[in-house]
Parts: sequence; C-alpha cells; structure tokens
Amino acid sequence: MILEVKLTNVKSYSNQKIRFSPGLNAIIGENGAGKTTILEAIGFALFNTLQYKISDFLRRGEKRGEIYLKITGGDERIYEIVRKISTNGTLEYYVNDPETGRVAEGTSEVIEWVEENLSLEIEPAVFFENVIGVSQGRMASQFLEVPSVRDRIFSPILGVEGYKKAFERSREYENYINQKIIDAEKKIAILSKETEYKDKLSVKLDGLQKQKKDIEDQLKKIEVNKVKERVERFDKIQSELNTLKVEIKQKNSEIENVKKEIERHRRILKEIQAAGKEVEMLETAYKEYVHAEKEISRLEPQKSELEERLRKLNELSLEVEKISLEIEMLQKKLEEIAEKEKEMATTLPLAEKEKKLNEALNRIKSAEENLKTLEQQSRVVEKEISSRKEILKKIEENEVRLTILKQKLIEIKPMIEKRDSLMSYKASLKAKISIERENYERLKDSICPILKEDCSKIESVRELKKEELDFLKNKFIEVEEKSKKLEKMYEEGKKLDAEINKLEGEVMSRDDVVNEIKEKEVLLSEINNKISGLKSLVEQKNRIEEELGSVSGSYEKLAGLKAEISRKKSIENNLKMLKVKRDKISSETAELKKIEAELKELKDKIAEFLKIREENSKSFQRYIQLKEKFSRLEEITNRLRELDGARNEADVRLSELKSRIDYLSGVYSPEEHLKLKEELTNLVKKKGELEGKLQNIASGIEEVRSEIEILIEKENELGHAKKAMKILEEKYDFIKRLREIFKLAIPEIIRAFVDAVSLQANRIFCELMDDYGWELYWTEDFGIKAKYRGRDIEFAQMSGGEQMCAALSIRLALLKTTSNAGIVFFDEPTQNMDDVRRRNLASQLSRIEGFEQIVVISHDATFEEMVENAVKVRKNGVSIVEQ
Repeated sequence: MILEVKLTNVKSYSNQKIRFSPGLNAIIGENGAGKTTILEAIGFALFNTLQYKISDFLRRGEKRGEIYLKITGGDERIYEIVRKISTNGTLEYYVNDPETGRVAEGTSEVIEWVEENLSLEIEPAVFFENVIGVSQGRMASQFLEVPSVRDRIFSPILGVEGYKKAFERSREYENYINQKIIDAEKKIAILSKETEYKDKLSVKLDGLQKQKKDIEDQLKKIEVNKVKERVERFDKIQSELNTLKVEIKQKNSEIENVKKEIERHRRILKEIQAAGKEVEMLETAYKEYVHAEKEISRLEPQKSELEERLRKLNELSLEVEKISLEIEMLQKKLEEIAEKEKEMATTLPLAEKEKKLNEALNRIKSAEENLKTLEQQSRVVEKEISSRKEILKKIEENEVRLTILKQKLIEIKPMIEKRDSLMSYKASLKAKISIERENYERLKDSICPILKEDCSKIESVRELKKEELDFLKNKFIEVEEKSKKLEKMYEEGKKLDAEINKLEGEVMSRDDVVNEIKEKEVLLSEINNKISGLKSLVEQKNRIEEELGSVSGSYEKLAGLKAEISRKKSIENNLKMLKVKRDKISSETAELKKIEAELKELKDKIAEFLKIREENSKSFQRYIQLKEKFSRLEEITNRLRELDGARNEADVRLSELKSRIDYLSGVYSPEEHLKLKEELTNLVKKKGELEGKLQNIASGIEEVRSEIEILIEKENELGHAKKAMKILEEKYDFIKRLREIFKLAIPEIIRAFVDAVSLQANRIFCELMDDYGWELYWTEDFGIKAKYRGRDIEFAQMSGGEQMCAALSIRLALLKTTSNAGIVFFDEPTQNMDDVRRRNLASQLSRIEGFEQIVVISHDATFEEMVENAVKVRKNGVSIVEQ
C-alpha cells in the first residue's frame, strides 16, 4: 500500500506531498493540472517505467529532481523508495528501511525487491502498464483490438509468452544439435588416424636420451673452478691496489681543504671580537626603542576599542533616520489599503460570474479534446483497414508462390541427402593424404627411419608411396568437384526451406487479417456515432466566450485586492514596532561627544611614543645585527679546534696507505694474472660448446615428448568425442520430446488463467453494475464477452459505460490472479458515462472486496464526496495539491 508520494521538480510540481489512505482514493482536478504526473511518478519509482526521456520528466529550467514514495512492504513494515534524477538520467535509486538503512540500491536491486514484495513473476514495467496503472484511453480500447494484438499485450502478463518463444527457439536448437552430431562423426574419423603415429615417436625418444648421457659424462671431466679461484684472487689484489691509489689522492686533497678552512675561521674570529665592542656603545638607544614599542602596544588596543564604540554610535544615528523614513512609508500604505477595501465590494460579483463561465468553458474544451481524439482514431482505423486489405492481397499472392517453392524443394531433396555422406568421405580422404605425405617425406633421402643409415630397399618403397599419394590426390580433386555442386544445391535448399517457413507463417495469418478488417469496420462505425454526439456540445463555445470577455480579469483582480488588504494588520504591527525602536536608539547615542574627546587624548600619547621609536630605529637595527654576530664567538673557537684535529688524523692515514701499497706490489704479478685469464676463457668456451649440444638434444627430447603428449591428448580427445557423441544423440531425442510438450502446454495454461480471471471478473462486474443478471467472460483470445439475462453480448456491442466497467473488472481480476499487490490505479474511468453511471461506479468501487487501495484519477468531481481520501490538484504556474 502507498502511504505518501513527494514530488520535487517533477514536470509541473515544484515541491508537493500527496498522502494516500486505505480504501478508495481520488485524485481530482482539471485537465492539464498534473493528475496523471502522480501516476507516472509512482510507475517510474516503483516499477521502473516511463513513457518518455527522464530529462522531459524534470520541471522546466531545473537540473535535478526527486520522487519519494513511502509504502508498506510484503512484511507489513514501512519502506521508503527514492529516485533522484537529473538531465543526464538517474543519480540515485534505492529502497530504505527507516530502522535498518538501505535494503536495495541501483535499478536491478530495487526491481528485484519490488518483484519479491509484490510476488511478481513478470517484468514490473509490463505489469504496471497493462494491469496496475493502465494509462488514460487504453483501459477499454485494448479489448477492442484484434486477437493478435491482444495476444501481444496479455501473453507476457500470464507468462505464456515465454513458452511460445521457447517453442520457436527450440526448433533452431534441434537443427544445431543435428549439425553438432555430423561434426562429431567427422572429428572421430580424423582423430582415429592421427593417433597411429605414437609408437614410432617412442623409439626416437630413446635414441636422443642416450646421446644426452654421453655429453653429460664429458662435462664432468672439465674443471673450471680451480683456475677461476686463482684468477679471482689476482682480480681482488689488483682491485685493492687501484682503490688505495685513489684514496691517497683523495687524502692529499682533503688536507689542503682543511688548511684553507682554518685560515677562513681565523679571519671570522677577528671580525666577531670587533663587533663586541660596538654592541656596548649602542645599548642605551636599544633600551629606549624597546620601551617606546611596549607603550605603543599597550595603548593601541584602547584606541581600537574607543574607535569601535564611536563607529557603532554613528551607525545608530543613521539607523534612526532610516526608521523615520520607513514609518512615513507605512503610514502611506495604510491609506492605500483603505481605498482597496472600497474597490473590492464592486469587484466580487463580477469575479464569481467569471469563475462559473470558465468552468463551463473548460467542460467544452474537454469535449473538444475528446472530439479531436475520436476524429484522429477514426482516421487511424480507416488507415488500418486499408493496410489490412493490402496485407490480405499480399497473403493471397504468397499462397501461390508457396506451392511453387514446395514443388521445387521436393525435386532437389535427393541430391541434398547425398551431400552429408560425400562430406564425410572427403574428410577421410584429406586425413589419409596428410598421413601418406608424412610417410613419403621420411623416405625421401633413402634413410632407414629406424637405424638412421642408407638402405637400398627404401627407394622402391618410396616409389610405391608416391603412386599411392598421387592416386589419393586425384581422388580428392574429383570428390571436391562433386561436393561443390552438392554444396550449391544444399545452400539453395536451405534458402528454399527458410522462405517456405516464412511464407507458411504469413499465410497462416489470413483468417486473422480477415477478422481484423471486419472488427475494425465495426469499430469505425461506433467512433463516428460518438463524434456526432460531441459536436452539439462544442457549438455553445462562442456564446460562452463572448460572456466571458465582458468579465475577464475580475477573478484575478479580486485575488490581487484580497492579497493587498490581507497585509493591513501586518503593516500596523510593523509601524508600532518601528516607533518603539526609534525611541530606544535615540537614548543610546547621548554619549557620542565624550568618547570623541577621550579618543583624541589617546592618539596624542601614541604619536609621542612613535616619534621616540623612529629616532632610535637605526641604532636598534644595528644593535640586533651585531648582537647576533657576537653570539657566534664560542662556535667559531670550537670549530678551529676541530679542524686542527682533522688535519693530524689525515696525515696519519696517508702514511698507512703508502705502506699497504708497497706490500701488495710485492705479491702481485700482471703477467701471471693475464696467463690465467686466457686459460679460464678456453675452458669456459669448451664447456659452452658441450652445453649447447646438450641443450639442442634436450630440446629435441622435449619436442618428441610434446608430440607424444599431443597424441595421448588426441587419444583422450577421441574418447571424449565418443562420449560427447552419445550425449548429443540423447539431447536430440530430448529436444524433440520437449517441443511437443511446449506445443500442448500453451493452450492449457491460457485456459486455466482465463477461467480463474473470468470467475473473479464476473463477481466484480456484477458489483459495479449493481445487477447480478450479468455474466462476464474473458475469452481464450483475450477478448471480452457477456450474457445479460440469457442474451449473448459482444464487447463492441456494449455501451461506453458498460465497456469501461467490464474492462475494469478484468483488470482487477487479473491483478488478483497474477500477484498479491493490493493496489490499483484507474485513469479517467468515467469517460463515456452519464451522471447516474458515474455515481454508481464511485459507490461500487468503494465496496469491492480484496483490494487494500484503489486510486481513481478524474476531472469529474463526482468522486470527491464519495471517497475516503480526496486529493485535489490545481495549477497556478505550478501544480498545487490540496488535501
């Protein structure tokens, strides 16, 4: 059940809240006021359906909008559904539990939540558009459509559409499985041939493994590590000698840098000692500057405080003048309102007359719109009749062509049947040629494939193999030519079969098209009768417009006068309040002159201290500068001591480095080092050649193993292929049985649903008509038929009011049968009903059992006094809701 809807920046709504109650609710307002927008918003937020772009659903000029729904879920708890939108689409879409937080977020999750809570087994959008929230004009008109159109509308609701699609698609799957069986047979034949070569590869693998062992024995005899160790020892000594020479050079450079740094720090020490004497001379001027600075800092806040008080008092003086002007303006407005009160007395009767005439004109405009709709429907139906007649002519032409195509297919069918056996033979030939070509290549150089030696007997065998290979190639060319001709016939047969299926489907619809033409002609006659009835009402329009012209604008003028007069009390209160405020402020500005004198005296003192600070400024800056320099005396003295120590350490390290170089030069021989490097290079080269041969043999072993593994996989693949073949044959038998089940199930499902809906609909229809002499049926082609006191009545023969009641009954019964949703919307259900019928419908709707909430959308005020909750919608630039 829907409890509340809130629309923000949605079409003509700026920010409005609509509350719903259990039972019968009515949304009432003139055409164009925004009633249907409420239904569209519910459909968009709850069922994800909108008949136009999201950007068109936003209020004009706005970039963002929001739809908020408060509902009770399937567990009887309260939930909130929120959909926030922008010109680019949906920004946020979620279901919120006020106690636990969000329970679904994003379109897919929200729709899944709705399906679960309403027990829906079909797409929510389809369910809303054709059951819960049928749009204006479609409630009854869908039942006047031809059976094929009705089937497209109602089959998805009953879930039958899925069975029909499954029946059609299973035909394609049956052909697909059959083709897979043919392909599997070819694959088994090829795999059987390929696995015969595995034993020969095993012998080749043994030979390669023997060669690998011989090379591994040779590699063990080569000793590289001993020579390598001696080379590495000489490399290490050579590297250390080079490092020591570089370090000696660095130490000499370091000693020179330390000497320069000592000289620089001695110069800085002399400058610091001179700065200390000058600091003593400047100390008196420094103290006078600091004292003046403190006094200025103490007096400045006092000055700022007095200046702030003076500024506020000046502002209050200006405010007194401003209030005096406002008092004068308000007194003038009170005089104007007195004149408006006199003018309103003469405007009131004219405004009432204008309102009544506008209501009459709106009724005529509604009739004009209905007239235009009917005239448009008349033109559409005429075009549809003409279109159906063209289709009927084409079907008759297709019947003749169908007979010709069937005869042609019978003639080429024997040739097509030969194609499959020839294709299998062709694949077998191709596999044999591949194997024989490999055997011939092995015998090409007269080398025995087992012993790897020359053999005179191989040549005669090779010639025989060549003759066999040539014979097979010629046979393959001959089969290839035949298969091309048969393939061409096969493709032609497929095209003929496809065209025959297509034509048979079109020809089957002949009776439906004939019935559609008859039904459309009956519908056209009814529409033309309604058009003539509406034209008499529209003829009164000119007279009412003339009367309206004489009083036009009176209603608007009256509203303006009321708005002006309603401000009188507010103006009088403001006037009184301003007078009190003016008197209070005047008393506060009395001490203005006293504060001005205090401020002048304080400014003079500050100026005197500023002068002292200015006179001693340069001495203060010089004192600070020298004081900072003098503070580095201890730092520079310590640094000089450190530099002397560093110079002594560097001299000691330089002596140690020279001693180490002398020792290493005695144990290192460059000539012996070079000789060992050459010996190591020759050993590594020989080892690399043997390892290269070993790697090639290992690669050969891996290749042969890979080929053997591939053939083992082929053997496994052959086993799997045979198992798959058996499964495919079982699937083929299953799909044939399944298609037969689908064919029998569809009409039985429809019949069961139709009987259940008819039973519910008949009860509801009798309640709405307040007459239990009626019997209402929903037929298996989704049409409506009735009996009244034993007399059969077609839906098209009913009056407009009877049609609407019958359509409402079927929709309500359909809702009860297909879901547990206890809510339904009716958009303008009283069309084509007289006043008595409208009142009866309003009364009976409230008494229908089994629905928690029924919402009627209408411009007819009949419902206002007969429902539990009436929502009035009017438009004044924006749509406004009154409850």
